[in-house]
Amino acid sequence: MLFNFHLHKVEITHPSILIPDLPDEFNNYRIAQISDFHLGTWLKSRDMHLIVELVNLQKPDLITITG
Repeated sequence: MLFNFHLHKVEITHPSILIPDLPDEFNNYRIAQISDFHLGTWLKSRDMHLIVELVNLQKPDLITITG
C-alpha cells in the first residue's frame, strides 16, 4: 500500500519470510524496518508523528531504523 506524504511517497510492503527451524515464539513475528527519512530535507520534524502513526498501524513486534 502506498501513502502520499506531502509530495513524496511512503511505501509499505508486507513480505513474508520463511526461516527453517525458527522457534515457534517467532511465528507471525512482525518487524518494521524504516529508513531514508531525510529529516529536514523533505520531512519536517513536526510531521514525524505521521510516520510514527503509519508504523504503529502495522502493529510491529520490533522496529528497526536504518539508513
